[in-house]
Amino acid sequence: MQVTAIVPSYNEEKTIVEVVRTLVASTYITKVIVVDESTDNTPKLLEQFKELDNFRLIHTINRRGKTGAIKRAVKLIEKGIVFLCDADLVGFKTDHIQDIVTPLLTSDCKMSIGTRDQYGSIGIKIKKDWAVGGERAMYQNLLKEVLNKIPDSIEAGYSLELSLNKYCEFNNLNIAKVQLDGMHHIHNISKWGKKGFFEYLKQWISTISLRKKLNGKH
Repeated sequence: MQVTAIVPSYNEEKTIVEVVRTLVASTYITKVIVVDESTDNTPKLLEQFKELDNFRLIHTINRRGKTGAIKRAVKLIEKGIVFLCDADLVGFKTDHIQDIVTPLLTSDCKMSIGTRDQYGSIGIKIKKDWAVGGERAMYQNLLKEVLNKIPDSIEAGYSLELSLNKYCEFNNLNIAKVQLDGMHHIHNISKWGKKGFFEYLKQWISTISLRKKLNGKH
């Protein structure tokens, strides 16, 4: 089964190299696509991977955010499983990839969501429609169908994660949740200070607003 990894990236020069190294080293990943909207050294750092047959970099200065970046990349994928992965991870290992992808290969679940170590057992127990972990895998046709329903106007925040969760819930599709021991991410506030705080606040405002809309539809 072909598994393509998509990594949206915006100014992640401190972590992006290790994230990509882990992805290209995984026996579960067939191809890695990084959609980079950075203004820092991220694209230069990624040049070291350009000779690899299973790596592709899409760099643009037209920032559309995470969901917009994934929309760009998924157009290049025709079949199989898509593995979504944030670019700001610390402690990301090939075992984490295996843990997320395996449920799709060995059971009837249609999406598998990883919960980061920093959230502990709470991340596993949290209601599935609130699970907004960026590390997840699903079938390509499911991802494309959900992306087509998300208008550009609500691409911010966790619009894709919530929409995927609600789509699976509404269609009675099984979701697996796995804990990713030893892995966490660098918070926006740590990366960008006050700007990061307001970015984080904006994400959750748009997320709560979207969740209300999605609940209203179903």
